[in-house]
Amino acid sequence: MSRFDRTTARTPSYLLPVVAAAAVGACSPTISALHTPLYSGRVHTSTIEARARASLGVVRIRILVTTGGLADCGAIVGSGMPAALPCRKNATSVVHTCDYPDHPSDATCVYAQPLASNALVSYSATVESRWGGSASAREIWYAGGTLDPPAWIARPVWWQQGAPLAGRLDLAFFPHTDYADYPAFADSVTTLAGSVFFAGSQPVSGSYRQRSESFNLWAGPPGADATSLGFDTNTSSVASLTEGEAILHTTNFPDKAKIGLGGTGSVDAGATDAAWVLVHESGHFLFAQGDEYPGGAHFTGDCGNVFATAADCQAALPAPGGPPATCVPIGASVPATDPSGGASAYRATDGSLETMADRNAASDWRDHSRHCVMKILDACKGGSCY
Repeated sequence: MSRFDRTTARTPSYLLPVVAAAAVGACSPTISALHTPLYSGRVHTSTIEARARASLGVVRIRILVTTGGLADCGAIVGSGMPAALPCRKNATSVVHTCDYPDHPSDATCVYAQPLASNALVSYSATVESRWGGSASAREIWYAGGTLDPPAWIARPVWWQQGAPLAGRLDLAFFPHTDYADYPAFADSVTTLAGSVFFAGSQPVSGSYRQRSESFNLWAGPPGADATSLGFDTNTSSVASLTEGEAILHTTNFPDKAKIGLGGTGSVDAGATDAAWVLVHESGHFLFAQGDEYPGGAHFTGDCGNVFATAADCQAALPAPGGPPATCVPIGASVPATDPSGGASAYRATDGSLETMADRNAASDWRDHSRHCVMKILDACKGGSCY
């Protein structure tokens, strides 16, 4: 496949986030784009890769990249933005174009640039197909380079433009006090978020990869505590923007989370199954799902997965949209035949590995948990997740 690349410069001076709408034309080409690394606290080269597909052939891919410095929105008079949201100053733009004279059905276009200090970057990508169809990927913003902005500002890892914040589950990562430095924490964010939302292959994170458009990902400053799930003044400012907060740590101690539609949990980023830990704990603090194993925090709200009695569990069967399931006592694999109870809690199971029950990368949302999680992710499409 032949490809011709060219880059042209523009010099706008954007300060506030810019909204870009996706457009899909005839012949339905598709395009997606992602930057790597997702998040870094060092001087580094940032690479943006756009991948397009068009059954009638790709003619051209354009990547518009705008780079400036992180700025405090609260200091911009009339911005109308919360102080913890980042704005951008001294921005410049380039358009990187890849042409494909042989019109392949699949094409990749790559743009790379160095990021030095407190960079705030946005990019969008557009594909043109052979017979005039076009499509655009949603505009993404992210921070990079050595990062020392005002401590109360949220640093975007993967921030989608063109949709209200209420239509996305905003998840922020914070470093516990056991990180040697901030760049080490940023490396953990890149590894963990990449495996869960973008590049992984484990069943446990499959729903998050398939529904990544339902999330915005952020990073916060130091000042959070994974043992108490507490925040100082600066981290509280960032946490006020988000529905969920994952405090990453590297010391081996049991993780925990608040149960609710929005909240905080700890995640052992050094664990070999850190992806499972993040998905499981976020099941608590983003979707109000209880533990389906003995000794856990069980009971939840209106859309729950754990029941106080066998009768309650049986009355809730079958789980909406799921395969036939059986009610069992928590911690048992035999059917709960006593309608009056006899166990402290009950759950439904179809016999498969379940994320809220089994610490296994092959687990997934099942039964009532799947219904409750998908109900919220579907609501995000309507503009309000909760």
